[in-house]
Amino acid sequence: LSKTAASILESLFKKDPHEAEFIQSIQEVVHSIEPVLVKNSQYVQILERLLEPERCFIFRVPWVDDRGEAHVNRGFRVQFSQALGPCRGGLRFHPSMNLSVAKFLAFEQTLKNALSLYKLGGAAGGSDFDPKGKSEIEVMRFCQSFMDELYRYLGPDQDFPAEDVGVGPREMGFLFGQYRRLSGHFQGNFTGPKIFWSGSSFRTEATGYGLVFFARVVLADMNKELKGLRCAISGSGKIAMHVLEKLLSCEAIPVTVSDSEGYLFDGDGFDYVKYTLIRNIKAQQRSLKEYLKTFPRAKYINDAKPWGSNMPCTGQAVDILRKAKVHVAPAKATAAGGVAVGELELNPEFSLMQWSVEDFENKIQEAVKQTYDRSMKAAQEYGILKENPESLVHGANISAFLNIAQAMTDQGCV
Repeated sequence: LSKTAASILESLFKKDPHEAEFIQSIQEVVHSIEPVLVKNSQYVQILERLLEPERCFIFRVPWVDDRGEAHVNRGFRVQFSQALGPCRGGLRFHPSMNLSVAKFLAFEQTLKNALSLYKLGGAAGGSDFDPKGKSEIEVMRFCQSFMDELYRYLGPDQDFPAEDVGVGPREMGFLFGQYRRLSGHFQGNFTGPKIFWSGSSFRTEATGYGLVFFARVVLADMNKELKGLRCAISGSGKIAMHVLEKLLSCEAIPVTVSDSEGYLFDGDGFDYVKYTLIRNIKAQQRSLKEYLKTFPRAKYINDAKPWGSNMPCTGQAVDILRKAKVHVAPAKATAAGGVAVGELELNPEFSLMQWSVEDFENKIQEAVKQTYDRSMKAAQEYGILKENPESLVHGANISAFLNIAQAMTDQGCV
């Protein structure tokens, strides 16, 4: 790293030494945009300002369980940047949630939104509450208590949340109901018909399908195709299952899925029969180990997971991939399908429920191709060759940063 980049990271380490997730996400971006800082010294101060979130909210969330016992969890919302527009980003309910994770997710969402054609800032938040094992009434009580504080920071020109881990349609419904009760109005212009995601019948497919479409674009640029390739999938939730479904339709050979206890490997590959079995197992909230009862040749490896998500790899894992010259695509780019459909829902003129499957997939593929092209163009403009395994990572970070930096320059020191 140059002295300037190293100095920026050193300052961050001193301020937030215990925020490992946030620091790792910053390291990747600073490494990527170093050529930009060398060529445009005026962006150094812009970066220093960008790395400090505009607002961080931390609040307690008291709630009562079905036995009448009181509990308290911690709530978070980080509005990282509104330079490009009102904040948009997920809410995550998971025991691992803390301020470092919230800042990392908000920073990633800021760049993810900046990489798209739509003018939105980035935010993220949630709680260390775990909805697993809780009754529906307990989840409702928690969501209502959470929104009692969060609603103060939401609005069509300020911030609107989306689903993330542990927050699905049920939780979003409870959160919206309490928001509507507290605010006294139904602000349908937030995300189409509701303040939260609910407008598109294809909303859950968008991110998973988009990931496969992105892989297809990358491979096409290398004169390769998905057909016949063996693919490792992480997770077994909504996004992962849509990835599996779309890989099968592309005639690829998916061989893994994972859950919180480990990962399932089927060397013969999954087909539609096996896909249906996995989907049924997860719908009943059972372990993927159940798969072995029907297909005993498969293997379940405990306490090991092939991850794919926001910042899926540790710094050490990234070094291994780099040395092996494995091509890597960043989550902020591969999520283009979900970002595109989510942002279209913000426009009340779009009636996504009436889209055909073909229209929907065409829209996602268009967004994916545009994101890929913008990322590769930015990389090449700063001397990063397409053959570089990290060209997509660097290009996506550069393109997103330049969009934000220009807006921050225009708006002055605010």
